[in-house]
Amino acid sequence: KQALLKAASQRDEARCRALIIHPDFGGVGEKDSDGRTALHLATLRKLPEEVCVDILKHPDFQDVNAVDRWGNTILTLAASNSLGNLCLALLEREEFTAVNIKDKWGATALHWAADRDLGPVCSAILAHPAFVEAHTVAFSFCFENRTALQRAEEKGCSDAAEAIRSHLNGGAAPSRK
Repeated sequence: KQALLKAASQRDEARCRALIIHPDFGGVGEKDSDGRTALHLATLRKLPEEVCVDILKHPDFQDVNAVDRWGNTILTLAASNSLGNLCLALLEREEFTAVNIKDKWGATALHWAADRDLGPVCSAILAHPAFVEAHTVAFSFCFENRTALQRAEEKGCSDAAEAIRSHLNGGAAPSRK
């Protein structure tokens, strides 16, 4: 049952692909001792985005809101690894609600999407029905007490900054600061 977890952890792309398409494999929804799903591991080990999306779309993968022992959601890991299509696919899942989860350093998926200049992902996070706070400050070494907008502006991530400004302006044309 833990074969996919092991394959993802070992960055064994071929084995992951074989397990995902095997009609009798039933371990897609398993978690490791740290609370990580195969999708967490595939994202962390930087398997191709297509493999990650295939895990997400597998009919037996249901734990889209899984949080590991460090507070990492699949969305946070996907955004931090610039996997925009995976982020958007997660956000489209009706049962996905883990959009506001902060990791152990206070960063949210919005912080990471802004940091990676994933404008469409920022827009989708901000538009998600469960999203509540665009002004969250992350205190990590990476974000140094900044909001997602501050981080995007600081790094010159114009697509992300524009998406966040538009949301903060109620969907009006973004204003430059």
